[in-house]
Amino acid sequence: MFSGSFDEYFYEIYGTRWSQLRKALQEKEKQILRINKFSINENQYSLEKLKHSAYWLNEEFKAQNKEITRDKNNTLNYYIMDPASYLAADSLPIEPLDKVLDMCAAPGGKSLILAEKVFLNGELIANELSESRRERLIKVIQNYIPRDLRSNIWVKGWDAQFFGMKMTEQFDKILLDAPCSGERHQLENLQQIKEWSLKKSQKLAQRQYSLLASAYLAVKSQGLIMYSTCSINPMENDQVIAKLLKKKKSVKPLEIPWPQELKTPDQKLIQPEPTEHGYLFLPDKLGFGPIYVSLLQKI
Repeated sequence: MFSGSFDEYFYEIYGTRWSQLRKALQEKEKQILRINKFSINENQYSLEKLKHSAYWLNEEFKAQNKEITRDKNNTLNYYIMDPASYLAADSLPIEPLDKVLDMCAAPGGKSLILAEKVFLNGELIANELSESRRERLIKVIQNYIPRDLRSNIWVKGWDAQFFGMKMTEQFDKILLDAPCSGERHQLENLQQIKEWSLKKSQKLAQRQYSLLASAYLAVKSQGLIMYSTCSINPMENDQVIAKLLKKKKSVKPLEIPWPQELKTPDQKLIQPEPTEHGYLFLPDKLGFGPIYVSLLQKI
């Protein structure tokens, strides 16, 4: 059992790169502004373009726009979110008639992306166990999606590990943005770094696996699961996927076709680092992150 410090543990994983990665993790986290496609006035902003509906948020825009604007139907025009949630949701391939589950949906930005993809033809269940976070999720849906376009969106408050038993093989696509250690945020709190232990990551990895196993049971044959975290710890990323692959033979990881228009904040092509079962976006190389994603198909 490893008994060293936070820095000793990650130095074992990343070697001499760790000092550079640690420094990048302590820099101010970049955010993304997404144009709300449900808004009837899609204003265009002079921001660095990430994709056709998402932009890197800069300080000039924040200084000039202190409040998010609304359209004539009182729907908010744009949503600010972290790149990890954006990439996880946006990279999940969704067809118009799909039934989709967002297993850990709060605060709501991921669900907005999924709702745009299913629109009126598919179905979306946005799930959040925490009551306070679920209330925030509901407010986001109400503020960003007009009432007459919400008929195919449901919010639940289940423990996500029970979807596999209660709604077996009912979903075409599942997004599992799993709770994780979030080392970027840990580095903001010196006390958390002092109290860090591998046992906490091990407990989280157990929880992550139970959620992923639930997603596996809840997705239909040939359906897709997008697993994601904002952790840099392989124990919470590839090792969770490896455990599922070992126990469930009818599942396989897929390559993700990253679109060429996807750019870093300094307008370079984004090239995530391939891992054994997924992809890792790290801030010392890309200027944002961390993000881990793995796309799985039930076969």
